[in-house]
Amino acid sequence: RLCEFAALTHLQLRRAACAFLESREELFRPFVEADGVAFGEYVKGMRRNGTWAGHVELQALMLMMRVNFKIFTLRNEQPLELVN
Repeated sequence: RLCEFAALTHLQLRRAACAFLESREELFRPFVEADGVAFGEYVKGMRRNGTWAGHVELQALMLMMRVNFKIFTLRNEQPLELVN
């Protein structure tokens, strides 16, 4: 299944994540607005190249692609595993 998304650029993934966020607004709104940002403004800002994505966008991509993620960082020897 992941091979469907292998050729996507980061901009295409960003657009897809934002579209998925908007299509599931009722699911993601509480997590976005908990930080005091209106949902529509949050997604608008996330559409701009250069805006740092976070856990909300990762979760959207995981749900959209029906995959789990492993995140590798310089600080940890073991990856952080995000599972749907």
